[in-house]
Amino acid sequence: MWPRPRWITDGPTYWAVMLIDAACHRLSLSPAQLLKASHYRVNKRWMTQAMRLSSPLAESPKETEMRLMCMAVLGHLPLAFRPQWDYIVDALAPLKLQLVEQMPVTLDNQLVTVFDLAIPELRIALMYDGEHHLARSQRDKDFDINLECQLQGWTVLRFSAGTLRKLPWILFRAVQAARKVG
Repeated sequence: MWPRPRWITDGPTYWAVMLIDAACHRLSLSPAQLLKASHYRVNKRWMTQAMRLSSPLAESPKETEMRLMCMAVLGHLPLAFRPQWDYIVDALAPLKLQLVEQMPVTLDNQLVTVFDLAIPELRIALMYDGEHHLARSQRDKDFDINLECQLQGWTVLRFSAGTLRKLPWILFRAVQAARKVG
């Protein structure tokens, strides 16, 4: 079982979203297949709510957590509560920013990277870096990716297990900076 972040008010729905994301991604199941499999086993309304919050594009539980946190900060998530975020949500929700998952970035028709999440209109990208990003070869590759993305006008926000908790404040500052420039 994944630990429940403090900002989640509905643990069972959070865990269901994590499980649905993982099942869709790792087992190549469709949301329709999962809904059918849950028939007579799980409350349909609750399952439908969890499925609305899930995404088959999430490649890890931490990516799911990051997506849900972004949704909460942007004002699109009902199962989150963190009083410290109120002013951030109040400032960002009216902007109706679009969050895009698994957004590819190319250079001369060659794939540079795929952002875990992006706000294309502000050219802000978010990536979750797991343990394998600590290896020297991966770090060098990540630096190359960051440099190319910066040259293309993107602000790349990379998060790890130790920094994910700072996402609301970092994203808020990045949106403020992008709106001043743009």
